[in-house]
Amino acid sequence: MIDITQRRLREEKLKRSERRLSEVVSALKKAQEEIKQQNALLAESEKRFRTMIDTAPDGMILIRQDGTIALVNKFTEEQSGYDRSEMVASL
Repeated sequence: MIDITQRRLREEKLKRSERRLSEVVSALKKAQEEIKQQNALLAESEKRFRTMIDTAPDGMILIRQDGTIALVNKFTEEQSGYDRSEMVASL
């Protein structure tokens, strides 16, 4: 038979553990929401960047460090006669 004092101590320890777990879950949910918001901001920023590049009146080519083409704008595509998919390297 378990002593009532031991049982009470175990219950208190369990309650502390439950509170801590609840705090951790809450912090994770908050972090997840912040990541979601940051991803939305990043997507919007990328969309603005691509629109700005694509509508530029000059030819623009974005080249990666390894020398492959990452992005070309519409003007470059029109002036070169190549389709964008032919110029941009797939990763």
